Amino acid sequence: MKKLYSIILLILILATTGLVAQKPHFGITTEYEETKYSLIYITPFEKIIAKSLRDEFPCAEVGSSSEIRTRLGELKDMELHGQEIPAGLSNVGKDLPHDYWVYLGVHDNIDGKVQLEARCYKYKKVDCIADAGSLVVANNEGSVTDACKKLSKTLIDQLNQKEICAFKGPVSITVNSIKDSTELVEYSVYCNQSDQQYRKETVIKNSTINDWKLQRKGISWAEGTMTFTTSELTKVTEEDGCHKCKTGNEGGRIYTNEKSFYIEGSGISHESSYKGKPQEDTRIELEFVAEGTLNYYIIAKGTSLPVTGEEKSFEEAQGTCDNIPRAAKTKPREVRIPLWVVFGPYPGKITDDVLQHKESKVITNLNGEKSTITIDFRLSRKDN
Repeated sequence: MKKLYSIILLILILATTGLVAQKPHFGITTEYEETKYSLIYITPFEKIIAKSLRDEFPCAEVGSSSEIRTRLGELKDMELHGQEIPAGLSNVGKDLPHDYWVYLGVHDNIDGKVQLEARCYKYKKVDCIADAGSLVVANNEGSVTDACKKLSKTLIDQLNQKEICAFKGPVSITVNSIKDSTELVEYSVYCNQSDQQYRKETVIKNSTINDWKLQRKGISWAEGTMTFTTSELTKVTEEDGCHKCKTGNEGGRIYTNEKSFYIEGSGISHESSYKGKPQEDTRIELEFVAEGTLNYYIIAKGTSLPVTGEEKSFEEAQGTCDNIPRAAKTKPREVRIPLWVVFGPYPGKITDDVLQHKESKVITNLNGEKSTITIDFRLSRKDN
């Protein structure tokens, strides 16, 4: 028969390195001395913190070191009595920290007081996101219990400034970009004892429509679909009344160059990976700020699947010299449509049950391309 305790320890080791929680996970660890008051108060302190986390963040799983020790003891007793290994054995590992690590400390002081500490870290970065502490008279159990509850509330208040329970729901984004421009250069030239004209016209007619139908599944994580259509046309016409030939002669010449491109595509890039499997390269981030009033920004990022189309072009020239017969060419061209939009600020706070808004805005970039961007979302953290 397999040694149950050894198997459990192996699972615990593996869990610390490879576990990816499906829900936000708080893992509580404790530090205390083998002294009178530390031993008395550490377990109640841990229970108060664990209950507060479960009550405030129902979406999260909370596991404590004392609970793991208790379960390990129960399972070891089962082994000693020859009982079968439970089917849920692997669930022991799920109580180890993954997303958030909560450290609790209880230490006896020589002045008859006890030091209580509570800190919460983002587990992967070891970044402290909440911190509380208190020094209280050790021989007054009621005072120590009140202090534990106050520390718990302080910790929860600080954590409520973070997105612990994810806002989830649909996010629709449409980007309609258009560039319709004509650039004209004209000036007088002189040759062959007469005044002539130089004229160059550059016409650009580009448009891209991309439509993203996304579903926010967790903190920053999104899935969905997208479609796009891109059409481009650039035409350059140059009329030179005094074009210089290689022979030294000068005379009129008209040169035309035209490029066009049209393509349709769909799908979101899967170049990122998660647990060895491709995942969609889309993120929807929420940034909560306080600038006089509580508000937030929504940031959407993504990339389409690459699509290859044919770019068509032709050029020709007619005139005194340097004539070019009309010749058409095609060449392959790969297109990806990026998504990177920022909307807000909108009124709302991280403790709201629902964040909802619809807005369109128009922006013009340095190249003269005008984009109309529309977002429509309803994100809820209720029942997550």
